[in-house]
Amino acid sequence: MGGRAAFRRAVSSVMALVVGSLAAAGAGLVLSAGPAAAAPAIHGIDVSGWQGTVDWAAVRRSGRLFAFAKATEGATFIDDAFARNRQGMAASGLALRGLYHFARPNQNTAAAEAAHFLRTVGTLAPGEVAVLDLEVAPGPAVGDWAAEWLRLVAQATGRTPVLYSNQSYLDSVPTSRLTAYPLWIAAWGADDGTVPATPPRTDRWSRWTWWQYTSNSTVPGVAGHVDESIFAGTAAELAAYGGVPPAAADPLGDLVRGLLTAILGGLQPAPTR
Repeated sequence: MGGRAAFRRAVSSVMALVVGSLAAAGAGLVLSAGPAAAAPAIHGIDVSGWQGTVDWAAVRRSGRLFAFAKATEGATFIDDAFARNRQGMAASGLALRGLYHFARPNQNTAAAEAAHFLRTVGTLAPGEVAVLDLEVAPGPAVGDWAAEWLRLVAQATGRTPVLYSNQSYLDSVPTSRLTAYPLWIAAWGADDGTVPATPPRTDRWSRWTWWQYTSNSTVPGVAGHVDESIFAGTAAELAAYGGVPPAAADPLGDLVRGLLTAILGGLQPAPTR
């Protein structure tokens, strides 16, 4: 019985500490646990039919919070794994799910390709965002072509789409009309599965939002190597790109939960004899 009494006393002490912390917070005092550790980078992958069947639950369990899946290409092509990937990504609970269109600006008008993409994806669900993959047939007219596709898709979906490209491509096409859209940039460095030490150049953008840093990542749930990217922001900011509003701030609740976790984490009543 002495073990249980000690446990009750410990719980009472914790509750007293919590109550005292609440009172201090209510009085406007600032409690600090020292400098916060840098948050780990948020990782995600991008796939198409080339990856075959993806185990999205395993991808999510590995800690990835976002993914991009190919939907369409040109004016007629639909990726054969798109419907399966879209469903799997949603079921796995990823914070953001990108649906991307591979552009063929030398073959079709921007309007034709935007219409094909929109017919295929329909209404974007919460957590989904449209993406334009711009990496072939560079030329002086491509910037305007891409801007038109992005404008039409933004207007139809009610969400700001994302532009994907690479450093050398952006260097070769006019991009001033494109900088209103968040940039997902490919820059692989040694392409050995690790994040390069040198960040990518972003042409006329002030910053990148996603950085595809390798095509040789090994991720649970995906057969073979896969592209991997990091996101420049928090999980709440990531979700916002898919139209999911951030949760209301609750600093007092966070304080109480942190105290309880820290103090009660390893505390258990002693076994009775």
